[in-house]
Amino acid sequence: MIHNLPSLILFRALMVWAVSANLLSPHGISRVAVALVGGFVAVSIGEGASAGFILDGLSCGLSVLGIGFCLFCLGWVSSADAKIAAAIATWIGWSNLLVFGAGILAIGLAVWPVQSWWRSRPLPEKLAGIGWLEQLHARKSLPFGLAAAFMAAILYPGAPSWIVSLLGS
Repeated sequence: MIHNLPSLILFRALMVWAVSANLLSPHGISRVAVALVGGFVAVSIGEGASAGFILDGLSCGLSVLGIGFCLFCLGWVSSADAKIAAAIATWIGWSNLLVFGAGILAIGLAVWPVQSWWRSRPLPEKLAGIGWLEQLHARKSLPFGLAAAFMAAILYPGAPSWIVSLLGS
């Protein structure tokens, strides 16, 4: 992982974009994924990282994309979730990949009962006209893309203090 202020700011900004794109319109997630991968390559080159480092990150992302594609074919995740997890994996790297994957699974499974309960009831009338809430309510897959963005925020350097300050503690 790259540990400098510009990469921290860029990565955090891209995570905010990823979460908002995933909530508001999962169709825009491809642009976020391309920006994440492009940002990783640009920051790596800017920091003078070796080609091996860059290829290591890209191979990690490509592997996660392959796994995500298999999970998409099984109907367990959306294509947006698979793409965003793969793009995040380029930044996270192989050393944190197991924790990243386990965290995504844990968060996704923890949210599943709440999502199932919420989807089993009609959307309240006051919320019915809000397009992104209607999309979220109708969503068939678990929100693994949101879980991936949250895990990325935790695993990327400097994140614990950032998350603590975000939560106001």
